[in-house]
Amino acid sequence: QLPMTAAPTADASAECVTRHKALGHKLGAIVTPDRHIGPVETFAAAAKDKRLKLHRDSFRDADFDARATLRTLMAMDPRPTAIVALQGEAAKLADAAISLKIKVPADLSIVAIRDRSATSPAVSAAFSTIHIDPRPMGELAASLLKTWLVEGKPLKADRRLEVGSWIERGTTGPAP
Repeated sequence: QLPMTAAPTADASAECVTRHKALGHKLGAIVTPDRHIGPVETFAAAAKDKRLKLHRDSFRDADFDARATLRTLMAMDPRPTAIVALQGEAAKLADAAISLKIKVPADLSIVAIRDRSATSPAVSAAFSTIHIDPRPMGELAASLLKTWLVEGKPLKADRRLEVGSWIERGTTGPAP
């Protein structure tokens, strides 16, 4: 039995929410494909736990229109002051913000969920990220497998392993 992880970005998500609340953000948005994505759901749970209101904007993968999404979100009353999205969508949202003359982070903060194992687009801005590094999970799994196969000691219980980290950069700012 190999190690199981639960909510491997829970601490990073909680740190991100705490920081945004400290900056005065009261309503955020999650822009996500309309399928289950673990780190997105973990962020939503952290926001709920810390009482940050969230608006969820879901789309089918092929149908994402960053400009239309931003127009819709910015027209809401009240409107979200921070958006969390997977890095590919975050990059498109940042580009759309430039074309719509929305200043990041003065008018809107953007957080990218960055999975190091996935190919991500080149971006012009240094995104604040919930960074996912799968290396620690692979190292732990290899070590436990080696212990099991070489020493005959099977894993007796699951291990919790945080593979996410909150990295604040230039796309996070105070709520307008």
